[in-house]
Amino acid sequence: TDPNTMVQSFYNGEIDILGGDPPASELESMLSNDSISVKTSLWPSRIYLLFNFDRPPFDKPEVRQAIALAMDNDEILAKAQKGQGQSASTFLSPVFDWAVASEYAKPATDVEKAKQLLEQAGLTPDKNGFYLRATLDIFQYNVYQDIATVIKDQLAKAGIDITINVSDYAAWEASVGTERKYDLSILGGYQGPDVGAIASRVGTTGPSNMMGYSNPALDKALAEGAALVKQEDRKAKYAEVQKILSEDLPIVPISEYVGSNPVQAYVKGDPSSEEAVQHTAFSEYSYVWLDK
Repeated sequence: TDPNTMVQSFYNGEIDILGGDPPASELESMLSNDSISVKTSLWPSRIYLLFNFDRPPFDKPEVRQAIALAMDNDEILAKAQKGQGQSASTFLSPVFDWAVASEYAKPATDVEKAKQLLEQAGLTPDKNGFYLRATLDIFQYNVYQDIATVIKDQLAKAGIDITINVSDYAAWEASVGTERKYDLSILGGYQGPDVGAIASRVGTTGPSNMMGYSNPALDKALAEGAALVKQEDRKAKYAEVQKILSEDLPIVPISEYVGSNPVQAYVKGDPSSEEAVQHTAFSEYSYVWLDK
């Protein structure tokens, strides 16, 4: 149950399969170890920032755009996630490359433009230079706490003072998911196996729409995209979805999940291996054998 003991036992050969992602600090060591096999793959799972549309001034698009402009996802990935993953820029997972419309992406970092947008929203800086003070509510999960710390530093440069509130998952779900008593939050999770799963995150009735966000045009495009079959037909609908999301910014994508599955080199047929990848789920070990 202790992650440090688990990793050391794996290095000692006492464990055949680590059973999930290694600590970020150990990934390079495992990749360079000939006795360990590490397969990595991009999954339609991502981390993103969300806004509470019921809390002014986050109901103003200029404020949401300013926050997106102040964020630097490459820096977040490098500092908070130690490079483990992939910086996100589009509003759909790049796993669905056929549907991604890169012209509707998160805006490039521009702190000065962020400040201009805050002023356009009617905000003025206080004596400390802050246009806005807000809370960032997260649940206890190491990478979220590190991500929140980097975001806090980034937003401070644009004149936004962030207070990070950390709670256990049950308390977070109650305050953010049910009661919506928050300003900003961080969430992640699976957005597959079909591109249409984005509806559960941003659709008006989506179970993971914790923002209070609703746009009838988006709901219509999501419904039409889900009803079509051919990729070439669906592509136009999901381009429309991405255009709306890039304008409304109910969320800001942060990073993509790249799964790593370390096993001892003698383990064959693990879920990420060439032998089994087309036949198993991510945590299914039905095909495993030991080639010692």
